[in-house]
Amino acid sequence: MTSINCEDSWFEVRIGDGTKRSLIRYFTDFLVRELHKRGVEKEAIIDHEPIENIAWQLASSLIHEVEAALRESVNLFGHADTRSAREAVEQIIDDHLGKTEREYLNDELSGVASLAQFATMSLSEIIQEYRPREVGPDDKVA
Repeated sequence: MTSINCEDSWFEVRIGDGTKRSLIRYFTDFLVRELHKRGVEKEAIIDHEPIENIAWQLASSLIHEVEAALRESVNLFGHADTRSAREAVEQIIDDHLGKTEREYLNDELSGVASLAQFATMSLSEIIQEYRPREVGPDDKVA
């Protein structure tokens, strides 16, 4: 053993760009399928930007969970997982994917139901809904 102090060494967990792109495509397809289940026609999904933004958010959340789970397995065992990185990431994604989907589907405030409502609104309805408005004297302010 050398006399070099290596106490500040650690294993680093990173998810590759290919996996990230695959997750974003997966979640984009998931969102489109869920919108179709709710009666949103393909023509109503003209602007995919909101869908892609949500897919990015879901993928980022899942990647964070995967990285945390991998770090935890390294910390628990005091050494790197014996599986290959690909095998470990695939298993953890499989373990967490359904949970991420369920959480989004059940999110009453910003889940798929609000996305479906947004996708079926006309441009004038969207402008009216999201237009900043002045607070009047009769409005209650918390």
